Amino acid sequence: MSKAQRIREVLIGLIGIACAIAMVTRPEFGYTLVMIFMSLSLTVSGLERIVYYLTMARHMVGGKSVLYTGVLLFDMGVFAGSLTKTPQSLIMMYLLGCHLLSGVVSIMRAREQRSLEAPWKLTLAEGVANVLVAMSCVIFLRSTATVVYIYGAGLIYSACLRIATAFQRTSIVYIA
Repeated sequence: MSKAQRIREVLIGLIGIACAIAMVTRPEFGYTLVMIFMSLSLTVSGLERIVYYLTMARHMVGGKSVLYTGVLLFDMGVFAGSLTKTPQSLIMMYLLGCHLLSGVVSIMRAREQRSLEAPWKLTLAEGVANVLVAMSCVIFLRSTATVVYIYGAGLIYSACLRIATAFQRTSIVYIA
């Protein structure tokens, strides 16, 4: 990871912590902040992957999967941004689905990293935390304030993991 990427990851983590604190301190506006944050993060992530495909991944083996993932993330972000007038329970279910999917994918990545004898514990912790956030939000789905608190705690945890990953040493693979 380059220095610019490390700085970017730390800044994204700090922004995530600030948004989580803002959500927890004002839970009546927390729902709106959750939707804005989720919509922006999915849309930007999708656009990043589409640009990556257009600049480099189209020349790689399996590059089309980067394009498909980018288009899917972009669509999910735009869809999340258009849900401002729908009932909160439906939006929370959408949010929980995203957390659950992210957690399952992280757990699967950790299993793959473990089989390759790569560092896997941080990825597993992130996946388990996402699944736990989704499960606890399902339990407290009727109370929007409680879901905002749980989502804020999950966002703080995710941001701290992002910052920790930015300071982690990157291993270099040598091919003999």
